[in-house]
This record gives sequence, C-alpha cells and structure tokens, in this order.
Amino acid sequence: MRVECAKCSVSVLGDFHGRYIRMPLAKISLFALFLFFFLLLTACSTAPKKPLHIEPGDYSHVIEYAKWLIKKEIRKRDLVGLSIAIVDDQELVWSSGFGFASVEDGIKATGDTLYRAGSLSKLLTATAIMRLHEEGRLDIDNSVQTYIPSLKLRSRFTDDNPFTLRQVLSHHSGLPSEYLKGMWSDNAIDFRDLPALIGGEYLASPPDTILSYSNLGVSLLGITIENTSDSRYEDYIDEIIFDPLEMESSYIGKSVVPSVLMSEGYRKGKRAAIVDLSLYPAGGLVSSVNDLSQFLKMIFARGANDNKRVLKANTIEEMITRQNAHVKLDFDKKIGLGWFLGPKLKKQKFVNRIMHSGTTLLFNSKLTADPNNKVGVIVMSNSDRSIQSVEHIANKVLNKTIKAKLGHSPRYTRAHSSSGSQSLKPLVPGYYVTQLGLVKVKSIRDDQYVAYLNGTKFSLEKNEQGQYGVKLKLLGVVPLPIPGIGNLTLAAHKINQNDVLSFYRYGNYYFAGERIYPSKISDKWRSRIGRYEIDNLGEDDRFIENLEITEQEGFLMVTYEMTKFTKMKVQLVLNLISESAAVIHGKGRYLGETVHARQNNNGQDILYWAGYEMKRTE
Repeated sequence: MRVECAKCSVSVLGDFHGRYIRMPLAKISLFALFLFFFLLLTACSTAPKKPLHIEPGDYSHVIEYAKWLIKKEIRKRDLVGLSIAIVDDQELVWSSGFGFASVEDGIKATGDTLYRAGSLSKLLTATAIMRLHEEGRLDIDNSVQTYIPSLKLRSRFTDDNPFTLRQVLSHHSGLPSEYLKGMWSDNAIDFRDLPALIGGEYLASPPDTILSYSNLGVSLLGITIENTSDSRYEDYIDEIIFDPLEMESSYIGKSVVPSVLMSEGYRKGKRAAIVDLSLYPAGGLVSSVNDLSQFLKMIFARGANDNKRVLKANTIEEMITRQNAHVKLDFDKKIGLGWFLGPKLKKQKFVNRIMHSGTTLLFNSKLTADPNNKVGVIVMSNSDRSIQSVEHIANKVLNKTIKAKLGHSPRYTRAHSSSGSQSLKPLVPGYYVTQLGLVKVKSIRDDQYVAYLNGTKFSLEKNEQGQYGVKLKLLGVVPLPIPGIGNLTLAAHKINQNDVLSFYRYGNYYFAGERIYPSKISDKWRSRIGRYEIDNLGEDDRFIENLEITEQEGFLMVTYEMTKFTKMKVQLVLNLISESAAVIHGKGRYLGETVHARQNNNGQDILYWAGYEMKRTE
C-alpha cells in the first residue's frame, strides 16, 4: 500500500508480513489501521534522516530538510505563504516558495514573489551611507546635525555630545525609537518632515549608553543621503544598489506597487490591506528572496558583484565588525554598521554570523549569513504570525548549510569571554524596570529571592556561577516551564553606580533592566490616572489599543496592547520630572523617552508621546 501525505508529500509504504496489503480497507484489522495511521503521522512529523557522510558542497540534504521544516512550520502556525533562498558565495543554490502569494487569486509563492522586507531596508540605507563615506561626501564620525542643520533636539544629560552617523548606524544615538503618528497610514507622513515634527524633542539617553533600536534614527539617515548625494533617497538606492546588482524587481518607498509578483498580506490567515509606511528608509523595502540573494552575493564578494563594485572590501569589513565593545550595558550583544552580529546559538560555540530581521504589520523576513564560509539564507513570509517561524527556519537552515559547505560540522572558536562574568554581584532587592515591565525582587533567605512580574511570582535561586535561576513553581514547590522563555538565568551587576540585571543564555550576557526607586506622585499626575485613546489617530492603522495609566507599587504605570504584533501587554513606568512631563523609566527601546502633558482648547489634559495625542476617556 502506498499512501501520499498531502501536507508533507511523504510516501508511506505499508508492507505487512512481507506483502503489500491488497484487501478492501474495511477488512483491515484495527491493529493494521492503527499502525497505518501511526506510520503516516510519523512520516509527516519526522525530519529527513541525516546522511552519514556529506560531500563538501552537496546541499541535497539541506534542501530536503528545509522543505520538511517549512511545511511543518506552515502547518504549525497556519501560515499563508513563505519563500526561501540559500546562497553559496556567488551561486544561488536553491530558492523556492511554499503556500500562496495570493490565496484569493490562486497564486503560489515562488522565489520571485515580492514581500515587504521591513527592516532589511536598514541594510540598504547603511550601504548608501557607507558609499557616501567612501566618496568623501560625508564622515560617519560627524554629527547628524552637520548634514541636517534643521534638526534641533534637546538633552537632559550633562554629557551633551552630539550623536554621530556611526552611532545611528549602530543604534547608539540615544534618539527615541519612533515617530508613530502617520507611520502606518493611508496618509503617511513624509520622512523628510521629521526634523520639523520632532523639533524640541528630548534624547532618550546619552549617545553610546546602550543599544536602542531606532527607526527614527535610520530615517534621518535617509535625509542625510539626500542632503549629501544631491539625489532623492529612492533614486540613490536604485543607482548604487538595485541597478548594479540587477535587483530588477526590488524598490523602496512609502507605498507598495501592485504587480503580478507582489504578495498579498495576511493577518490571522485573512487578507488585509497593506497600508503606507512613512519611515521607509528604515522599513520600506519591497523585494524577493531571489533579488536579495544578489545583495548577499555582493557582501560575500566584499563589495563587488559581476565586476560591479558597490563598496570597497575594507568598508564591508568595517560594517560587519563589532562597533559597541566599549558600551558596558550592551554586555555580549554585538552590532556592526547596519548589521547585527551573531551570538552563540544553542549547543554551539561561537560562530561569526551577520544578520537582520524585518517585521511589519503583515510581513516578516530574515537574512542571516556566515561571511567566513560565504553561505547565507533568506526567508520571507506574508503572514503576521510568521515571525517565530521565519527566525527558526533561517537559523536552522543556515546551520545545515554551513555543514554542507564544509562537509562536516564547523570547528567553532570560543567567543571572547565578556566582562559580564567578571562583574557579578549579589542580587539587591528592590524594583527593576525591564522590557517586560516592572519587576519587584524580595529576599526570603540567604541567596534565595522571589520576583514578581505582572502579578506572577517567580523564585530566584543562586547557582555555583553566582547567577540566579528563574523558576515558576506550582504551589511554590513543583517547577513549571516558563511560556515563551524556557530556562532563564539572571545575573546582578553594578555598572556606572547602578544596580543592573542581565540575563544569561548560551554563554552570553544581555542587559535585562536596572534598579529604580519610587518617587512622590503629585496630585496633578494622580488626576491623570485612567483609560486613554488616541485623539489624533486620523487614517493611521490602529495598532496601539487599551491604553491605561494606573498606580502600582508607588509608581505610575502606562500599559497598552499592540495586538497586531504580540498578545503581551506593554508595561511602562513613568519617572515624573515636572507637572507637565514624565520620562519613561529605563534604558533601551521605547525607554527613556518623554511623555508630555498639555491642555487642549477645552482645558482638558492631553498626553503627547511619539507624535500621538492621547485623551482620557474614563
């Protein structure tokens, strides 16, 4: 009996007692039926068998594995469409599509399907800045204000050094993360208007304090490109990247142009409208895995492709060299100029990787590569729920691609030991602000603590390395897995006189949060407690919802939901600095930014943040 599994195209051969069964299905025993379905399900869920020996450059097993993994992820998360490409130096080894670019029109995804690539756009913007740097039209160690004289920002910090292009490229400028108003909208703002829109706004942190991702900063690089190249941003990207690399279907801009190659976008499996994007130097690229393989080939060729040079070899090398080793709060997080640099991965020692991800309202993408062995993987999807799958597929397939290129598992060299392990301190009880929200730490006995986050209690138990294992225990006794986190270990440090938490994974330390202290809440700010809605939403896509100010543990808290990105509530802690201004406690993305309180024409308090005006509703 030969049966095809429709979802994973795996054949199941049934041969009982040395003969194929040729009797009607009704006469097959219950045992045989059970065995049949067991074999069918096993075939659908089991990865292709790893060959005992791999010839260097033989990618047949990688492709077979990638097909199996992608189909598994499509079933698991109910994805609509996905495309993948594998690149070996100057060769496109394989590209393919899975599922649909348009369910409604019956158009299948392929290697040429166009997707919104999101933040992969930043790689192009960084490339353009470095080209202008090579040509002497700008210096990346000059301040951004040198090239955008109209940009006027304020600072509350004594170390008031201007932020440079290099710091923007490595997300260390101290700029706020976004300008949200008109960012996702059918009436999106023009990124060229940003200097006027953010005029008088405050920096979130001094430059070179911490890696803090900023779409706003990269969009200012787009203005810098225009002011130094005498070309429109889009035209300059065409001239130095798309044209010489023959990325014929790719473009970058505010809007998506309808075409037979353009994928639809899907939210929760249903087609949704693709709205315009204002900050498109940071996220407006539309491309395919096949086109992006051309860009990756250029990186592997150290700046050239088919004798057409985009950048010099030493410029490429600088872009993929760590820029933030001197920043204490970054611990082991590594970034180059535009490129993120890979950490250790599970069950591996350190390997040199370069990467970038892209997430928009409906699309997700990942480009990851090993520049030493000159292999890379690009994955793109048209489903909002595909972010984890895209990351998982790209990382897993690259692992196998490296092995196939070499014919064996790579001999990884150990990463340079971070200063994190050398600065471990005893955990100090108190309040810590993190990207997940406010954490309260209490001591219960020697080297044992409990932590509270969003009403959930965790135990913290010190290990031999001086770190603290985070456990969630049923009835305070039975350890349970932590959803979405798994095994997590925290460490305590004293950095710049502040008590700091890091989390530790696979030999790397990463900043988790810093200790903060309650401060007096004035009657004026307490009167602002309540629910809010965005008063100037206009035609913007509504992705911030259920916004509320509450008082907890002696702090004013802001909570809201970004339902189109995550199920988790965002929790921010306000540090009140005047009756009309508060700073969001902490360091990192969205933290350190200023919330202003202003009165409208009716005398009603309006809270202003990132371009949005928020009015109290109850």
